[in-house]
Amino acid sequence: MKPRSPLSLILGALALLATPVAAQTKAKPCLQPEEVDAVLLSLAPKLIEAASTTCKPYLPETAYLNQSSRALAERYRAIGAPLWPVAHKAMLKISGMDKAKLNPLIDADATRAMIESLIPQAIAKIKPKECVAADRFASLLDPLPPQNLAGLFTTILQIVSEDNTEKNVEKNKKNPHWEDDLRICPVAAPAGAAERAQP
Repeated sequence: MKPRSPLSLILGALALLATPVAAQTKAKPCLQPEEVDAVLLSLAPKLIEAASTTCKPYLPETAYLNQSSRALAERYRAIGAPLWPVAHKAMLKISGMDKAKLNPLIDADATRAMIESLIPQAIAKIKPKECVAADRFASLLDPLPPQNLAGLFTTILQIVSEDNTEKNVEKNKKNPHWEDDLRICPVAAPAGAAERAQP
């Protein structure tokens, strides 16, 4: 089984809470790019803090995560907090939750608390030798505008999502209980792009 990203693990855990509702649904709906941006920016502060806590024993005191992770997390929190309503709706959509049966989990604050409790568990799986790379990655995030970084990740996820669509269709044919990966809605090509692509 291929490794899954922390984001996929978190969304997958959220989906499990919808069982058997989610198991009765068809393929998961796709998320719009702006919804994925909102999820990434909303969860980024907790991801950064969890990485700092997990890697602290394995990094020197001068490492970025040990020196500046708090400031980076707060910068992302200031931008991500107002986006939580969009992220919350996106998570409920991808989980397939039944609003009529899962009222306690529909509350935005309850969902946030539940999701944030899962993040340290996912990040704790980082191996000590991977902390150096995590520290470098965090230091490279520092000068980048958070919105641009989220957009970059979403674009990469979208490319992977589109590439996996055909593979998932085949897996669904062979196994009706197959659970699709996170799917991002395709972006329509600009008007006239198809014509310009013709030789």
